[in-house]
Amino acid sequence: MPIRVSEVLAAAAQLVGRDDLANGVGAAKEDAEITLLCECFHFIESEIALEYFPLKKTERVKVTEGKVEFSAFSKVPLEVLSVRSPSGMGIPFSVYEDHIAVGTKEGEADISYAYAPSRKGKEDASELPERATLSLLSHGVAAEFLLAHGSFAEAAVFETKYREALASAFRTRRAKLSVPARRWF
Repeated sequence: MPIRVSEVLAAAAQLVGRDDLANGVGAAKEDAEITLLCECFHFIESEIALEYFPLKKTERVKVTEGKVEFSAFSKVPLEVLSVRSPSGMGIPFSVYEDHIAVGTKEGEADISYAYAPSRKGKEDASELPERATLSLLSHGVAAEFLLAHGSFAEAAVFETKYREALASAFRTRRAKLSVPARRWF
């Protein structure tokens, strides 16, 4: 189940000792501090999505005159990963400023791309995978929130915890390598 932004904001507020903010996250009225927490959440979610775990999407779009306009996508593509025909065959492509040129003149194509997460309100859910836990996100938001308030020493503590959790969550598994023992005769 995706993590809700309000959960992350409340946990981050508690981490920095601001119980008044933690209780106020669910309120209808938003003050400047809660808006700042939302901005910190957006920054952390974007950092994770752009640097550690790209958000990917595949869409079937209509090709017209060998082009696919970026406006045809539901999200704004940051990087086009592949273009395939509906039958699964790879299609050559080139990315331009406002469109993608594909090797098919007309028809449809399945285009896989990476995108940035959208801005979210308090009641929205994070787009990140489950490996991005509540603890990971709340430590990152707490570090950014403290930096914004000039509490550099406290922010460094939360930044360290955030980076450790980030390294742990998105660590790739190493293949087991072994060197056979040498035998001398």
